[in-house]
Amino acid sequence: MFMPRIANITPKAFLDGVTQQLGHESASLISQAYDMTPTRDQNLFITRAMQWMGDVVFEAPNHALATYLSTHTTKKIYRYVFNVRNPFPNSTFYQQAHHWVDIYFIFKTLQFRYPTQRLKDLSTRHAQLWVGFANGKAPWREYKYTGRGDEVVMVTDERDGWVERTVGEHERMVEWGWKRCEMLWESWKAREGRADFKPLEIEPLRAMRMT
Repeated sequence: MFMPRIANITPKAFLDGVTQQLGHESASLISQAYDMTPTRDQNLFITRAMQWMGDVVFEAPNHALATYLSTHTTKKIYRYVFNVRNPFPNSTFYQQAHHWVDIYFIFKTLQFRYPTQRLKDLSTRHAQLWVGFANGKAPWREYKYTGRGDEVVMVTDERDGWVERTVGEHERMVEWGWKRCEMLWESWKAREGRADFKPLEIEPLRAMRMT
């Protein structure tokens, strides 16, 4: 869905657009967070740009909400990362972990189509955890944001199943971290509170509409 907006943009055009929108300091933060330079290899740039777009739309708002609730309220937060790949060969997202694939697994109606018992077991455990939570049972240890990487999250993957890990452990394994989202927030600070600010509306993206 997002690829048509990114595929034909050069890293220089992207960073120039961010600079025009947010200024040099903010563009420098985004360049650091996503390891982008004007001369970046195009394939590597597209990978980073897709990460940026995914963070803008999904990851950064979720991380902001979890951080706020954990540090400014008395609510208990239970955070998880669902890193199981799409098991259906006829899907556009086959063999990718994407933002709604967890819905396949929480409801057990599609288990008969899963190619391995491992996936069926992951699905059953998913349903058990959510039913337990709905009935007042803590599903795993509470997420308490510290910024040090010692926060606990539940991670689901095909190798280890459902396992608790610290944020630091998870980030080392996947070479990805929520600090990237925090740098993204920092880059937006000058536009904080402005209703007209749309992070995706940088100049090179305006002509590229999602299909």
